[in-house]
Amino acid sequence: MLDLEVRSTQASDRVEKTLTMYKSKAVKLGLIPRAPEPFEHLDFSQTVNSGAADVFDMLPDTLIDIKPALIQLKKNAIVHRLGLTDQVLWVEEKLANLTETLQEKRENLHTLETSVQQLAKQLEDDKEKFAAEIGRMNEQINAVLKRVTDTESTIETNRITIGREIQALRVRFDETQERLSKLTKDNVDEMNSILGFIVSYKERIAEKTLQLKHLSESTGGPSINLDVNYHSGSNNTFMRI
Repeated sequence: MLDLEVRSTQASDRVEKTLTMYKSKAVKLGLIPRAPEPFEHLDFSQTVNSGAADVFDMLPDTLIDIKPALIQLKKNAIVHRLGLTDQVLWVEEKLANLTETLQEKRENLHTLETSVQQLAKQLEDDKEKFAAEIGRMNEQINAVLKRVTDTESTIETNRITIGREIQALRVRFDETQERLSKLTKDNVDEMNSILGFIVSYKERIAEKTLQLKHLSESTGGPSINLDVNYHSGSNNTFMRI
């Protein structure tokens, strides 16, 4: 704001200097009337008559020399002023226009100063609003980043937990398969053993039945008709894995 006032003062000084320069040039060029020097038509370089008897005789005659000179001086001044009236009016009009222009420029500068002050105030307000908005955005960004970090940490924890649970399930699955395989093999072996015992028992029954039949026939008793089809090796069925 101070810089703007300094520039405004400097501009006013430049305009005033320009007006002063125009006035000086107008006087030098004869555009502005200048009062003529008195008695400029008289030649005072002539020596006074030293032989005069009276000092009064040494002075110029007022009726012959001074009065006509004054009349001519007045006429010259009137003619000079009349001849320069148009130029003087033109210069005065130009000076008035320049003065009016200077006033308008000063008013424009004042208006610009007011506008600049308003813009500066608005800029400060906008800066404060922008800073507040940036602060809110930073808070939101920090909150989002914290949520993302927490979510990533939770995901990583869950991933590790799930991986451990999957590994434990795989171990349990392998153990279950191993136990199931072992249990099935033991059951099959046990069933094969039972079947072997049954087959052996049937073979022994068949053998005893044949012995009874032969014994009955040899003693002349009634024939024992036992249809026993148990043969050794006929029921040799075993379960296999």
